[in-house]
Amino acid sequence: MVGFDLAWVLSGLFLIPYLLWGIYLLRQRLAHDVDLDRTVETFTIVFLVIFFICEFTEKLGINMNI
Repeated sequence: MVGFDLAWVLSGLFLIPYLLWGIYLLRQRLAHDVDLDRTVETFTIVFLVIFFICEFTEKLGINMNI
């Protein structure tokens, strides 16, 4: 029986909104030439850092109890 790793499943689920948000922001910036609000950019950077911290600690085998 093949099991699954919950961390990989959660990682994939977190990746979907991350990619969709990135596509949305690029479309706003490039296609519609919209300047984004500073709070939107700050929100994006903060959650990008949180996403990368979760990804790299998982891949490095560091156990984070978040």
